[in-house]
Amino acid sequence: MAHHVRTAGAAALDPGPELKAWLATTRDDPTVLTTADLLHRIAARVDHRIAAVALPGGPWARAPRPVAEVAATAVGTDWERALVLQALLAEAGFAPELGLFGRDVRGDGGEGGEGDGRGDGTEAPLIADRLDAFRVVVRAGDDNWGLAPGQDRAWSGSSDQPGRTGLFLASDGGHRLYAVPTPPGRCTWTAHLAPTDGADGAAGGWTATAELTLAGPYRDRHQDAQDLASQLAATLLPGGELTAVDVHHDTPTELSLRVTATAAQLGDTLGDLTVVPIPWPAAGLPDHLPPGARLTDPVRTLPLWVDTPGTETCRITITLPPGLTADAPRAGQETFSHALGQVTRSCEHGDGQVTLTRSIDLAAGRISPDQWPGLRASLTAAERWRSRSLVLRPTTTGAAD
Repeated sequence: MAHHVRTAGAAALDPGPELKAWLATTRDDPTVLTTADLLHRIAARVDHRIAAVALPGGPWARAPRPVAEVAATAVGTDWERALVLQALLAEAGFAPELGLFGRDVRGDGGEGGEGDGRGDGTEAPLIADRLDAFRVVVRAGDDNWGLAPGQDRAWSGSSDQPGRTGLFLASDGGHRLYAVPTPPGRCTWTAHLAPTDGADGAAGGWTATAELTLAGPYRDRHQDAQDLASQLAATLLPGGELTAVDVHHDTPTELSLRVTATAAQLGDTLGDLTVVPIPWPAAGLPDHLPPGARLTDPVRTLPLWVDTPGTETCRITITLPPGLTADAPRAGQETFSHALGQVTRSCEHGDGQVTLTRSIDLAAGRISPDQWPGLRASLTAAERWRSRSLVLRPTTTGAAD
């Protein structure tokens, strides 16, 4: 079954007398007052009364048994239990759709296959092997509801995870692709490193302040503001101490905070030179690319689907101690364009400071193998500065070009 996306026919979906009797009794139950109550009962009936079994080879290793047989044996695969949900919902008067769901199935995620939503049947077998969860979806009034094997309650469609993609299966072997829209991600990072007041930057120590805002999917990966603040402090001044955290905004969709850190020394000292890592945030756009977007791959044989649009804006300023200069990137601005946006980076020198900025714009869309080198080159240019360090040296020794 691994290469045949096909679900059970109408006869196999007959719930049988036992399930029909249970459904009739449930619908007459005075405590079942709403459609949601009925959907929750159906989800709980399958979850509590039909034990799960996993087959070697995954969900397509064996064709599902008829629903009535699954109910009678009280054990079934996720595919079979999803079909029981589908049968009960159809018997209750809904129009259920059975689907498989997963992430990044429209890109290749590697060399496993692709799907571009053409709907001509050619991409469905490849996608099906890479989806990880069965779900049955019904429309009730103005709401979409989902039920799934292993969950004893239904949930409204508004709680669907952004970025999830589904393959809905029909009893005649047809299918259609479905995608939950992904809100754009946003990362804004402003950091300032300076010698502690009255210090020379060597013996007196350093102070760093930074403000970070994460919104949309970028915020999802960082649930604890305090843990994130500790990570940021380690990025700003490795080996330093987090001295203050001010959380401006903390909601499920956006996190904004300001951190202050101090350290006795900035970077590593090599004779009269100081090597300073540039503190780019580890929570920005390049860290939220699709799994298949490996910048180490110079070429691709399959398309990549970017389903999370995003923007990143970073500005990092380092104030130099008196008597020191910095070997920094050449002053000026560079722009690298690609099929879904662009990357801009710039460096400014002057007034005893070095300021580095980076902005990345990435739209949602499909990247063909021919377009991959342009996207890769742009993002690599942005990432190259992450591994770059500044070298501080006494002005009397001269600076490198």
